[in-house]
Amino acid sequence: MRFLAAVLVCVTVASSAVASTTGSLIVNTTSPAVFTAVYPQAARQKIGQQQPFNPIVQVNCSNGYQDLTIMRSESNNKNGTWTGTTYPLTVPGPADCVATLSYYDKDPATHALIYVFVASAWFSVAA
Repeated sequence: MRFLAAVLVCVTVASSAVASTTGSLIVNTTSPAVFTAVYPQAARQKIGQQQPFNPIVQVNCSNGYQDLTIMRSESNNKNGTWTGTTYPLTVPGPADCVATLSYYDKDPATHALIYVFVASAWFSVAA
């Protein structure tokens, strides 16, 4: 297993179609890929049958690999946020990848699903 210190990106997103949120995503290892995320309480809501798992980490790589993973374990930070560690993903290399932490919410007026971006991290996988 190779340890990689990932670039951490924290972003606040605000628009009429996306809720505002702040969080973080760290790449713990790349072979297999395991992530630690910090996200708001709202990210833990299960939105019916459309989105039974919240939050998710989606991985997209330069070699065409795409997959997603969910939280394997979570702990309450007691400040309105949670920390979760994902199930591992075996990412074929070589590849440069981006992992995106997100969740779905429901618009209270229209009941439509809203995609909420929380954070992303870049990492590389060796051959």
